[in-house]
Amino acid sequence: MKIDVDTKQRLTTALIFLTEFYKVLMGTFLGVFIPLKCENDLCAITDNIYTTDPYHLATNVYNLISFILVISFYIVELRRENWSIEYLDIDETKSLTYLDTEVENYPVIKSRMKSLNLSYYRMTHVAIFMLTSNFILSGVLVGFNYYNINTLNSILSFFMLVFMKLNKARSIACLSLKNEQVCSGFLTAPKVYNTIDVDYKIVDTPEITCEEKSVV
Repeated sequence: MKIDVDTKQRLTTALIFLTEFYKVLMGTFLGVFIPLKCENDLCAITDNIYTTDPYHLATNVYNLISFILVISFYIVELRRENWSIEYLDIDETKSLTYLDTEVENYPVIKSRMKSLNLSYYRMTHVAIFMLTSNFILSGVLVGFNYYNINTLNSILSFFMLVFMKLNKARSIACLSLKNEQVCSGFLTAPKVYNTIDVDYKIVDTPEITCEEKSVV
């Protein structure tokens, strides 16, 4: 059975999300997965989860809240990506800004695109705030329970796993809103949905041309 382009894009998105989920898990539950000191020994993960230390417990709760909100960001991103796969397309023979003019013939699609981009923009900033504040809170915990160099390496590595993704998402969200387009947040190479999907194109619409502009 031949798989169409939309199905391939959805499968690619799903596979990438599965790897991203692992990153979110490690990058938000810092109080659980970072090697910490318990008296004079290394804490087990169960020690970090069932801790009786009030600050460690509060950190774990904030870790959970951060995880939920970052996952909420991914849900918004997945919804936006799935909608884009359904209603838009990537045509490398057209300019990156071709959709700017073409979408004027599709007011419902234009309105929905703007709404999804705005939600994506807002949730990106919420997720970045939660990730940063979670890192600071967990950093204090590390200061009180530092075990060895692996403790420092772990918190920095886990934080960067998610921060790099969110920083990229922030750039995509800002660019999409500014240029009234949808830049993919999941496809491996930087892609811009620059035309209406063939299933939703209005037949016999005169070809629209526009001056190609570069996207930074």
